[in-house]
Amino acid sequence: VSLFYTLALFPYFISFAIACVGLSNPSLNSVFVGPREYLSLDVSHIGSLTSAADGILSALIPEIITMSAVACGLSIYFITDSRYIIRRMFFFCLAGATALAIFGFFYSFITCLPGFTYLPRFGINPFSTFSDSSQWCGFAMIWMGAGATVAIYSAQRFRLKRYAYSLRFLALLMSMLLFLSILFCGTPMHVLLAALLMAVAFFILFIDTVPTKKNLDRHWNWRHSSPSRKSFSLALPSVLYALISVAMIAGAVMIYSNYRAGGMESLLVDSHNPNSPSLSERQALLDDSMDIVRLNPEFGWGTASFGNVLAFYQGSDLGDSPWPTPGSDLLHKLIENGYVGLFLSAITPLCFFAMWLARRDFSLSGIMMFATVGVLLVLAAVDYPFQSIAVQSSFWVLLMSAFRWDNAEVR
Repeated sequence: VSLFYTLALFPYFISFAIACVGLSNPSLNSVFVGPREYLSLDVSHIGSLTSAADGILSALIPEIITMSAVACGLSIYFITDSRYIIRRMFFFCLAGATALAIFGFFYSFITCLPGFTYLPRFGINPFSTFSDSSQWCGFAMIWMGAGATVAIYSAQRFRLKRYAYSLRFLALLMSMLLFLSILFCGTPMHVLLAALLMAVAFFILFIDTVPTKKNLDRHWNWRHSSPSRKSFSLALPSVLYALISVAMIAGAVMIYSNYRAGGMESLLVDSHNPNSPSLSERQALLDDSMDIVRLNPEFGWGTASFGNVLAFYQGSDLGDSPWPTPGSDLLHKLIENGYVGLFLSAITPLCFFAMWLARRDFSLSGIMMFATVGVLLVLAAVDYPFQSIAVQSSFWVLLMSAFRWDNAEVR
């Protein structure tokens, strides 16, 4: 176990070593013109390991954070051997995320009341304790998917009173509350992806409860009950799950139809939020960021260097304020670490995914977790949820739990 654990972490050790080597070859230099000090970007380092970060700590801390998140997820894979333990962990984390969502609703309501506008805010565009609502939406989607996993793996209750106290209902209730928080503070893209994720969750619940012989034998313990009564008891929840799934898909289609005329980019803009970047700003930021990627595509400009490099290529259409992210985690990774860094960050998950496919042992709960992972990866390509430590850690916990779920001995 120690050997495989170390091998799985090895690509991230290499990334850390690359960041250290880049610090010895800085591309951000000080230039004195009279009594004034200016910064210059040395483009002669293009094609080699370099760093345009502000200092040692700013360059190495993000790498340490990533290694810590990966190590946390790997510990679940190598130590946990029971689906029940993973489900319990998911449930308590889901409860914590739900508590943050409730606090976010309450605090947003309070700050809108007269006399409470002086209360401190956690950022320019915050929700709950997150400084950026986009990062909250990524966090909420992860635990929304985990909550759906708990619901799928929990037993169906047929009496309304028992269902209201069941683990399945509580998990679904908390997941829907997280979904409402995304509706409250997210962009159309966040809402679209969250609706599709919930559609998948309720469709899987429909498959799990549709009155087939297998489901009747799994869910029903009253052997002396008539087959018609058993079928009716499963038919009612399965129809409700199917209707909710269809409603979620219809909502996603409606959102896409409303914004199709403006292009997919318009889904990324929250027109009701004055603090959200406009469509023209996002497009200008994308153009400038792509130019930076083309300058040094192999190794990038070094971890935590995006803001400094962009300052030298930032067009007038972006103003003179700093931009901490290009609006895409994928693009951010390419700018700072290049294609080599992207490969190093993806090789461990891809190896685990290949092993998961080779086992050919797929469960409905596992499919739900991988659907959540897929949604987060799509979101990371067009948004920046992984700039939050909470999102990074939660993602790796969910990802490695998904790999372990279908390989657990206790099921």
